[in-house]
Amino acid sequence: MAQERIVAKMTRYLDALLTCDYLLWLWLKPTPGYRVFRTSKLPKVDWNQGEFYFTQTPASWKEGCTVRYEPTAELGRISIGEFQIHKNRAGFKFRFKMKELVRLLDELK
Repeated sequence: MAQERIVAKMTRYLDALLTCDYLLWLWLKPTPGYRVFRTSKLPKVDWNQGEFYFTQTPASWKEGCTVRYEPTAELGRISIGEFQIHKNRAGFKFRFKMKELVRLLDELK
């Protein structure tokens, strides 16, 4: 299950996202925009210092499960991403919620 070894998984997913020298984030709503990140300048996330929460238990998980992360009490719980299970595909997918990930990274600077 995705909830097992979540710190290792989040570390791996973030490393994969930040593999290139730059990360370009594009969005359409509420108005189109973009932001460019130099990955070498981004802070390292120590996932061990916070707590993870899930919107589903392994028993209730049918298709999607949002992952929430609380790095500090001041910042609160951030919906950092979502695991998705598809009936026609083996395994699961993970997508970061970029707006919230960027919020976390900005706070860690």
